[in-house]
Order: sequence, then C-alpha cells, then structure tokens
Amino acid sequence: MRNAHRWLLVVPFVWQAGLAPVVNGVRWRLAEIPFPMLWQMAGVVVATICIGTVYRIDRARSRRGGA
Repeated sequence: MRNAHRWLLVVPFVWQAGLAPVVNGVRWRLAEIPFPMLWQMAGVVVATICIGTVYRIDRARSRRGGA
C-alpha cells in the first residue's frame, strides 16, 4: 500500500462526473449564481487540494529515498 495516497486523485473525478446528475437537479441559487456553477467552482478547489496533497507526499517520499 505504498501509493495508497494516490487514491485521493479519484475524489475530483467522482466530484465532477459521479455527482453531476445529483447536482444538476438542485435549483438553489446563491447571489444569483446557480448551484451547479458553485459546485463546479468548489470542485476546482477540491481538485487542487487533492492534487497538491498527492504531489507533496510523493515529493517527500522521493527525498527520503522511497518510491
């Protein structure tokens, strides 16, 4: 389970593709911005966090001589 942290990269895919049918049915709006658009913007933040976390873990392991 050396690279188990890479499963974090599945989160953005599930966020965008897996939950899109659920999110598209929401009619709620915040400041005249439709909920699906807010969901997409939040997805960019979540994807950035997941990718950055995997990158930092990989980089720390390569410095220690692992992986």
